[in-house]
Amino acid sequence: MSQWRQYCENLQLSIEDAEKIRYLIMKPKYWVDWHREATRVFTSDPENFAINQKMSLQTTNKGALIESRWKVTDIRFTDTYFEIEFLSIGQYRMEKPVGGGVDSQKICFTVVTSDNSGLEITSTWRYKGWGKLFKKNIRQIIEMQIRHLLEDLQNDIKKRKSSGLFMEHVGMNHHEQE
Repeated sequence: MSQWRQYCENLQLSIEDAEKIRYLIMKPKYWVDWHREATRVFTSDPENFAINQKMSLQTTNKGALIESRWKVTDIRFTDTYFEIEFLSIGQYRMEKPVGGGVDSQKICFTVVTSDNSGLEITSTWRYKGWGKLFKKNIRQIIEMQIRHLLEDLQNDIKKRKSSGLFMEHVGMNHHEQE
């Protein structure tokens, strides 16, 4: 097995914006609103994530259905901290597996809602098979994926602020995951 690789991006935010981002991440039904690569989201509970819950993010590319499947492997939180980790269980194009050069990719969202509030998105993975020959390209794709997640969340917050769309109850209940 190859070594674990890691890429991380972070963003400092106001407490209010960090709360809003926490809310958007922890509610699967809102992922289609902010995630550029998800035109549809399928999961057993659209209201909250739970450990071992599976999620399917679907989009189309040149008329073909692209599906990324993820499993929630860990959720940790306090009043000022929220972290959720997803494990990739495959990517499919028209129900055929693609992206076989990466093994065990994990994406972890960490949101801190205190004085030094912010968002951190980390991806860890290992190369496998032919992926070892294309390390540089795969790393660039994963880096772009993490940057897009960060940008998408940031842009959605800005859009909601300017249009007044954000829900009033965001940030009111820190214990929704209990």
